[in-house]
Amino acid sequence: MNSTLACELCEASVQLVQAELNMSNATVAGISAAVKVLCAALAARAADRECDVIVNSVDKIVSWLSSGFSRLEICQKLRLCAE
Repeated sequence: MNSTLACELCEASVQLVQAELNMSNATVAGISAAVKVLCAALAARAADRECDVIVNSVDKIVSWLSSGFSRLEICQKLRLCAE
């Protein structure tokens, strides 16, 4: 997958995680399911690896959001966006 597209997919996913946290008392499992749906809607099979990284990191993403990291910083930590 193009690195720009991977970064955009990551940032959109982190935004979804943040929205889920702000709008409801969502669980990590529920947020992971929502991210899987987003990945399926936005990305082709070429993004399977990127989606797996994001879905498997939802607990870390939640923690980083709570610590005040931006979407870009989180995606850089996940190595889906260039520094």
